This record gives sequence, structure tokens and C-alpha cells, in this order.
Amino acid sequence: MDEFNRGSNPLGPLPSRSRTVRVGSRSSRSRRGSSKGRGGGFKRLFSWKWLLLVLLTAVLLVVGGCSALFMQAKTVDLKKLDEIEYASTIYDINKKPVMKIGVKREYVKIEDIQKVNPGLPEAFVKVEDARFYDHSGVDYYGMGRAIWTNIKSGGKAQGASTITMQVAGNVILEDREKKYSRKIKEIATALNMERTYGKPKILEAYLNFILFGQQVYGIQMASKYYFNKDVTKDKLEPHEIAYLAGLPKAPNKYNCFSENPEKRKAAKDRRDVVLREMAEDYIRPPIITEAELQEALKKDLGCKEEGRKQFADSTDKLAAYKEFVIDEITSRYNITADDLGRRGYRIYTGLDVKVQQKTDEVLKNDSTYKDIQHLDGGSITIDPKTGLIVAIGGGRKYIGSGFPIRSTEEKVQPGSSIKPLTVYSPAIELSGGKINEHYILDDSPINIGGWRPKNAIGGPRGQVPMMETVKNSYNLSTISLLRDHVKLGPAWDYGRKLGLDLQENDKGYSPLALGGLTKGVTALEMAQAYSVFVNNGVYIEAHAVKEIHQDLDEDGKFEVKEPEREPKKEKVFDKKTAYYMTRMLIEVVESGTGTQAKLSDGRQTAGKTGTTNEGKEAYFVGFTPQYVNASFIYNMPGEDPITLSGGRHAGPIFREIMDEAHKGKPKLTFKNPGVPEPPVPLQAKGLSLSGKYNPNIQAVQLSWTNLGENVSYDVYRDGQKIATTPATSFSDTNIEIPNVFEQIIGGKSYTYKVVANDPANNMRKESNTITVKVSSQQNNDQQETNCNESPNDPSCRQQCRDNPGLPWCDGQGDGNDCPPWNPNCRDNQRQGGDGDERGERPGGNNQRGFGGERGGYRPGGSDEMGENDGGGFPF
Repeated sequence: MDEFNRGSNPLGPLPSRSRTVRVGSRSSRSRRGSSKGRGGGFKRLFSWKWLLLVLLTAVLLVVGGCSALFMQAKTVDLKKLDEIEYASTIYDINKKPVMKIGVKREYVKIEDIQKVNPGLPEAFVKVEDARFYDHSGVDYYGMGRAIWTNIKSGGKAQGASTITMQVAGNVILEDREKKYSRKIKEIATALNMERTYGKPKILEAYLNFILFGQQVYGIQMASKYYFNKDVTKDKLEPHEIAYLAGLPKAPNKYNCFSENPEKRKAAKDRRDVVLREMAEDYIRPPIITEAELQEALKKDLGCKEEGRKQFADSTDKLAAYKEFVIDEITSRYNITADDLGRRGYRIYTGLDVKVQQKTDEVLKNDSTYKDIQHLDGGSITIDPKTGLIVAIGGGRKYIGSGFPIRSTEEKVQPGSSIKPLTVYSPAIELSGGKINEHYILDDSPINIGGWRPKNAIGGPRGQVPMMETVKNSYNLSTISLLRDHVKLGPAWDYGRKLGLDLQENDKGYSPLALGGLTKGVTALEMAQAYSVFVNNGVYIEAHAVKEIHQDLDEDGKFEVKEPEREPKKEKVFDKKTAYYMTRMLIEVVESGTGTQAKLSDGRQTAGKTGTTNEGKEAYFVGFTPQYVNASFIYNMPGEDPITLSGGRHAGPIFREIMDEAHKGKPKLTFKNPGVPEPPVPLQAKGLSLSGKYNPNIQAVQLSWTNLGENVSYDVYRDGQKIATTPATSFSDTNIEIPNVFEQIIGGKSYTYKVVANDPANNMRKESNTITVKVSSQQNNDQQETNCNESPNDPSCRQQCRDNPGLPWCDGQGDGNDCPPWNPNCRDNQRQGGDGDERGERPGGNNQRGFGGERGGYRPGGSDEMGENDGGGFPF
């Protein structure tokens, strides 16, 4: 924020806008004239006089056009170049100016550089413009070669810019579009500069204004940043000069401080190319000898951490967000990092300053890491509805530009936090919701090609509802779900659709079910992936920049810069899947592995923990209806790792930051988006069988739990199926009555079992097994009611349900009642489902069921509250 306050042009309130001009691609239409009368008249016109006239006209037009451009060509007093300060402004989510992207440099004179480091300016000349001292601002030979290359490639492949032209284009001209008209203006301005200033002054301007990456402008600041050396006092070695001279071609790609080994290798390769050019005797004399070349090639990059630390502003808590904004603009918009430091752009973002500052504070606080120095972390918060990034955590070690932003660059193993993305949600989606929180999963030992995974805590759990698997993060049942229902290919595809950087080697059970990936994932990837649950299954690529304006004049006119690429938006899951998954992730925070992530104000929160093998890395990714946050903590390499867990270590980081994000915001809860509540599948229901022998009718009477509609029941006796019925009871009359001898030895016994079948969902469920003794003697505890005398006795009603034709069943009911043994009548009268439902049945009760209100009218009845699935008969 100091940078914001220091500028000579302090940020003020937004000026009024008079007119908006949108800048984007525009298609042009060519018009073709019709040709008539192609006879002798055309031949007469086509003569040498006609050709001469056309040629002269063309020459005059070209000369006139170029003259006009040359007259308009700008120049500037190079003595005042060090006073030029263009700065772009970053605005937060409330359109309040909060940061400037300015030019940071120390202007140095070329004669001061040459006194100590004469080879430094010469190296830039050899690399960038070997004919610099021979041309008049334009290298026509190089331009001709570039034009020929462009013709062969079919586009603007090369620009053939000299050092003078780069000063003209980068410092003086404001038009940055890649058009030939701009190139002509650049040439004209360069020629004007060459007529006014000598070569040394132009080279001085170039060295002071060129971008060296990481918001570093000018050779003096670059030398201090990368090598901690003052170019006017400290002697630079050949390998240091070569690195600086080669850096402007691609500053981000050749960053020697990058933790990406590919970038460090590219930086060294580029430096070595420049070293060889410095030793060449071509156009310009060599700067170093062959012996110096061979010695320099052996050295490493040699960048000094001390210089970078001095340059970085460790007190700027918004620095990580600013650096991410710059990177995003250069990748999504036709705006270079150099332009951002020189042009007056207004950049509107999703930044919430208080959340950003809290994120920086939490990630830098030693107590977050229990004072263990080799731990670091990251955290990112986004608005799931828009995809706008609210806050970005640089990390514990981050102190400014050039340091890795942990939340967006550090790839950490997600552990179990990947399960909702690659296993649970795909299973719900592919089954159409039949696999849900009630679905019974198999948490049994697994052997896949010799790989025998285990649960993190405790052994196999057997048959468990999916809710328990998600809440407690069971590994075995998760792998079974992946293997038996989702499959590896679809799981991998869903992960890629959600923005995870999965590799081909990740198409396996351990990576997709347990999160042991080849490269890991960033907090940015995880946060934007989890946003689908809040966003009804729609994935929106996370981004910081909402819109960019550029002022055109002092009257308030501006243009909106259109991005070259809009953030990706794709529907990945159905809204039912998103809602069902959210219900389970709520329980993770309420009573599962994520209880330490509960927000302090008690608002409803959902999320998932993730811990890797041996606890080297830990994640917590969670969300409310307003925000999504992904936070991680990990052991840095080179030290003995401390055992971490997603719940105990990453969860509290999530809680602290999300507490701040939700201050002053209403407590919202997750709403059903208009889908059926998760149905209870057959496998999740208990099937309890009971029965006894009734000597009055000489039958074994069985009854069992009602598992719902469209379910049939197979009745087994002594291992053989004897009946199939849609009812929930059965009387087995096909039994043998024991004779006297059999009675003496205890009678006869039959073993029964019932198997429920749900053909629509291809499910079966077995009951418990019971043994019923058949005896001709009536025990005192088996005294049967005389149903002819007491037809309304419950046991007699049960018999009527099994055998409606029994004589005492006639006349039961008063004409208005639904006979209890008639399931069709009962089903027609009873009403069920979700919501408020009411059906009238005299003799019934008013009952309130779980998941909805259902009522019935019975004079003199009672109002009952309970966890019923609806009204109906209490027996």
C-alpha cells in the first residue's frame, strides 16, 4: 500500500464517464464491383499510359501517407524520460482504488555504466541490434529479412525492431496493437530520434526503460534484484552480463528464481546462448575471450537471494494479488507487463481487501505452523457464482514480486479432498442419484494387483452407508465405489473437466480415490473445482480480473479492453448431484473429520479434509453459499517431516480466513435447488423377519419390514423358495403337523428367510433367518384368539391380511374404513412424498413424517410427531 500512497498522481475517486467505446474484434466486409463491357473499351484503356498513371498515383499515395505519418511522428526530450511515470490502477470488488502497478527503476547514465562495466551495454547491442551503430534508426536489411519471413509464415512473425525503434515504441508511442500502421509510426519516430539524439543517449534510454520481469525496469534495478550489484560500482561477471542481456526476450520464462526446474533450465540455456554471442567476432568485436566463455559456461545462474529480498516489500499484504493480476492480464488480454507499467489502465477485480490482508496474516503467523520453520501453506478464496478471486495467499515465505505464490503455483497432494471430485460426485451423477448418502457401500479388504490399501483409522467397516464413508473418509469403500461403479476413465475425465491438472499416470485407483497424484494440485485448482457444488454443478474458471478500462482523454471517455480469452464455463454435474454431494459434505464439518473447520458464528459450512500418506501434506477445501476456500499446509523438502492432517492443521486456516470473509454477511443455508430429496435405496434399509406357528389355522405366519413400493419378496423355507409376494406377510400352510413320536422329541422346525427384490434398481436385500417350531400342543404363550369372536384382534387382522377369504374377515370395517388387510385400498388412501400432504382416513392419526408434513383426519384421534415417512396404518 506504500506504493499506492507514494505516487505523484495519487489515486482519487473515479471520474465520471461520458461515453464507453468497446474495443474488440470486428469483421470487415469487402465489396466487389461488377465488371461490364469487357470488350474493346477495356483493351483500349489497358495501355502503357494507363499503367504509368496507376503507378504514379500509387507512389504519390504512399509518399503522402508516409509523409503524414512522419509529420505526426512523436519525439520526446530524452533528458526528461526519467520523469515519465505511467501507472495502472487496481480496484477492489467495491470499485475502490487500492493498488498501483507502477514503474520501479533507478535511472543511470550510460557513461557511469561504461566506467565499471563497459561490456554490459555492448552485450545488449550484440544481442538486440548488432548494426545499432551503423543504421539511422531502422535496420533495412533486418527489416527486409523479417518481411520475407512474415510472408513465408503468413503473418507478423518478426518485427525487426532496432534498439531505437524499441525506445520509440515502448516509451513514446501509446498504440500497442500489432498493425503495420503502428510499425510505420514507430519507424518515423525512430528516425526523428536519431536526427535529434546520438546513439549513446538512445542506448541509455533503452537500458533504463527495458523490462526485466518481476516489475523490474531498467538495468540498474535488474542488476540489484538478480545479483545484488550496483552497475556503477560493482563489476559484473560475464555470466551475469549474459543473463541480464538475455532476460528481456522472455522475462517470466527465464526467471532464475523460479522453483520450476524447467524455467531454471530455460534461463541457463538462454544465458549460454548469449555468452556464445558475446564471444563471437561477427559484426561487432567479441566482448569476452574463448577462455572466458568456457569458464562462464561452467557457472550456475548465480542469482542472489539478498537482492530479491531487498527489492520485495514484505509489508505489502496485497502483493500476491497484484502479481497474480499482472500474470492473468498478460495471458488473457492483449496487454503486456511492460504496458501495465506504462499505460493508464483501470483494472477492476474481485479483491476483498480485508480478506486478502487476513489471508496474508494467517499464512505468515508462526502459530499457524506451531512454530515449526520448515512448514509453509497457501489459501485462496473465490466467489463461486462469478468465479472472481477474493483473496490469494502468497504463503509464509512470500515477501513480494518474484517469489512463488504458494496458492497458485505450489502443487500439493490433495489426499482425500479429491474424493468428492473424482469418485463421490461422479458416482451420484452416473447413477442418476440412486447412489447417494443412504446407499450401502462395501468397506471390505481390497487387493488390486497386490496393492492392499487400508483405512486411515481403524480396519474395514463392512457394509456402511455412503454418508458414513464420506463423513469419516473411509478409503476401502471409496475405492470399491470407484472400481465397481465409476471406473477409472470417467473418474479421470471428471477431474480434468473440473480443472485439475491430472496426468496420464494419474489414471489409477490410488491417485483418483486417495489423491496421490503425479504432480499434485494447487489451491486455485481445488477451490474452483469445489465451486461446482455451490453453483448447481456449473464449473467457472477462477479469475481475478472482471474488466479493464483505458482512459482515452480528459473528458472521461474510455475504452473497455476485451479479453482474448474468456474464463471457461462448463456444466459438469447435474444440480441433483451438486445438492446430494453438498448434503454429505455438510456432515463432514458437523460431525466428521472436518469439525475443526466449523466457522465461529455457527453458519452452515460444507467441506472435505485431505491428508497424504505419512501426513506430509494436508488440505481442507470447503464452502458456504457465499464463498469457497481451499487451504493447505505442507512440509518443505529437506527436513524431517512433521505429521499433518487436513482436519487439525488445514481446517483452522480455512476457519480463520472464512470467519473474516463472512463478517457482516447474512447467515445463509444451502437450499434444495428443486430436486427430489435423496431416496433411500433398498440396500440401505433394514429387513427384519419375524414369525410363529398358529395351531388354529395350522400355518406358520411370517411378517417383515415394508421396504417400499415396487418391491417384491421371495420367501424361503429350509433353503427353498416357496413363494413370491408383494405383501409384507405370508402364511405357510404347506407344513407337516408332527405326529405323536415327533411331539415327544420336540416337534418339527422350519427355517425361514425373506429376500427383497427391487428390479428397477437391480438390488436385493436379505432378511435375518428365523426358526419356527411346529407343534400340535398349544403353549401357554401361544394361546390363540378365537377370531370368530374377536375379529378385530391384531392377530386376526394379520390373518386377514394373509388370507382375506377367512370367514371372520367378512364385515370388518364400517363401510367407510379401509380394511387393514387390503393393501390396494390402503395404498390408494395413503398419501406420501415430500412437502405438505393430507389424506383423510377415519380412524387414522395425524402424523408428521421426516422430510415433509403428512396429515390424516380421524375423529377423536391424536396428533403425533415422529420420524415417519408418512401417514398410514400404525401397525
